[in-house]
Amino acid sequence: MKYCLTTIVICLIGCSTLTGQNLSKKTALFLVAGPTYLDIRGAKYSSFFVQKGKEKLGYTLGLGLVHHLGKRVFLNSRLLLERKRFGVDYVHYSNTNMLIGWSKQDFSKYYMTICIIPQFVIRKNFNAGVGFYISKFVKSTVDVQTYNLVVFGSHLSESSQYDNGFSFTAGYTVPFKHLLFTVQLTDNYGLQNVFPSTAADPWYFNSYSILLGLSYKKNK
Repeated sequence: MKYCLTTIVICLIGCSTLTGQNLSKKTALFLVAGPTYLDIRGAKYSSFFVQKGKEKLGYTLGLGLVHHLGKRVFLNSRLLLERKRFGVDYVHYSNTNMLIGWSKQDFSKYYMTICIIPQFVIRKNFNAGVGFYISKFVKSTVDVQTYNLVVFGSHLSESSQYDNGFSFTAGYTVPFKHLLFTVQLTDNYGLQNVFPSTAADPWYFNSYSILLGLSYKKNK
């Protein structure tokens, strides 16, 4: 929670500072936030008593800076805090296939992410683009519920310090007086194994976000 609050404060300070300056007419600073759904590519961690990982809903929030390079081309840069969530169910059966116990673990992985995405205006207010992202791992938390089963630690608590990959996005912009409203659909397609120290097959994060953006344009 403290990382979330810290990021919100930084974003608000940055937005109020930069929008108060004499920004170019070609540049706009956005506050962005929205839900993020994590899709896991790979083995999803399985063994004789562990079920596959289950994706869950997290969130993304941060700052976006848009700079127009031409009439139909602009550069979208984002500094984001991402919470990526997934769950793992541990189950234990007897030799007669009777359930002995279970343990449900809800993991949250927090990342600071930078995205650089060239985007192109397809039609009026519609745009799409492809770029790249790099993420720095911040911390991992886990919420555990258990019945008659003790699970001693988990390799899934350890993560690679970095993640990176392609960033695909498409969006729609609505201007209203001095405000710009945006809706961006983003897919961050991970290329790095996020659990390299485990004996299981590689995991790759593929996160889908719906980012709502708000910007104040000082210049007409």
